[in-house]
Amino acid sequence: MKFRYLLSYCLPILWLLACSNTDEDCSTVLCEGPPTLLFEVLLDGENVFETNTLALEDFSLSGNSPSNIELDIRETNFGNTTTSLLYLENASWEVQVYDFSLEIENYNPVNLVIEIRLSEGTCCGGIPRIESYTINGIPQASTGNVVTLELN
Repeated sequence: MKFRYLLSYCLPILWLLACSNTDEDCSTVLCEGPPTLLFEVLLDGENVFETNTLALEDFSLSGNSPSNIELDIRETNFGNTTTSLLYLENASWEVQVYDFSLEIENYNPVNLVIEIRLSEGTCCGGIPRIESYTINGIPQASTGNVVTLELN
């Protein structure tokens, strides 16, 4: 009898009370910033920045790229390993599909197609996110990893 009472009266009341809490405190939530693409650029298996084969000046963008996109080379730590990566950043991505090329002096350009959408959610909604992207027509499985570009 007690079990039936619990099921028929208490559980629906608890469920309704849980649904009435619409106040979300976002003051303690740390949201991510705009997306950054990271590239490890290799030639014959060697990092071109660590062997001084290429420098930042050897890279440029062409096509439908954001006007304020930044290219930078930074040393990045992965556990006990430090490697130099090419960072592609933009503080003001807009919702659209970008189709542009990463031009590398004396090498074939790398075609990038990046689809930007806004994140959803109460606390961190409205932040630009990479919905999908391709490199030279090949869809990339994840947007949070370092992409290896092998030059030839």
